[in-house]
Amino acid sequence: MPMSTRVVQVFLAFYATFLVGVVIAANIGGTNELFGPIVRAVPYGDKVGHFALIGLLAMLVDLAARRRDFSIGRLSIPMAPLVLFGLVLAEELSQLALDTRTCDPLDVAADIAGMVVFVSLGRLVAAKFLPCDSGARRPARRS
Repeated sequence: MPMSTRVVQVFLAFYATFLVGVVIAANIGGTNELFGPIVRAVPYGDKVGHFALIGLLAMLVDLAARRRDFSIGRLSIPMAPLVLFGLVLAEELSQLALDTRTCDPLDVAADIAGMVVFVSLGRLVAAKFLPCDSGARRPARRS
């Protein structure tokens, strides 16, 4: 496993733990001292937060899983973000059962948009800077 993949996996572990803490705090009715002022100050701050936080999570999950795809005919879908979407959707729907939260379809839309943008950007950057995941050697550059 390339060292860069290990670094991504470690960062993902810390980031995911942080997000789980944010979700738990929200579920028990706590206020978020870190994001609260930003969410209130930025127009559509909650949606921007969903876009950025879940988007970054999806990018890290995709990179940690070495950018594997699930193919349906000619359509290729990043596998790890697809699984993550199921978890994010379940978490959003679980809010229907909580008095402290509100289930919002626009949050899910922001999550999806963030996943698409961040995974696409992550794959562009990875294609340029991360070593080949297949284990094959890259061809030598010709001068």
